[in-house]
Amino acid sequence: MRRQPITVGPAHQMRQRRRQTTADNAKGMAQDAENQANSAKLAAEELYNVSVLVDQRFGHGTWAGILSERKKRIDEMKEIEKERIRAKKQQQEELIEMVSLGFIVLTILGASFGAIYILWLLL
Repeated sequence: MRRQPITVGPAHQMRQRRRQTTADNAKGMAQDAENQANSAKLAAEELYNVSVLVDQRFGHGTWAGILSERKKRIDEMKEIEKERIRAKKQQQEELIEMVSLGFIVLTILGASFGAIYILWLLL
């Protein structure tokens, strides 16, 4: 015999709220995605309108020139950032090399002084 679920009480009410909240979240996420898609379409349309207005006001190809100049500047900034990262990495490698060389020198000096001390004790 199968037991019927309890349909009254705080536990049932909490389950119902949880189910409703999950359904509301799913609806909200779908609406959010739809709103983002609509916003992207409106932004693209507005950008096209601006490009037409700029080309009409300043001559054909002005908007394309603006976009190419923007792309060029962005590429330059990316290249500068890559160069800065490369220089920083090279400095870090040089520092590691100097520290390891210093450690080797200190080890050799320590071994030398240890050998001299042992020889001095034996004499």
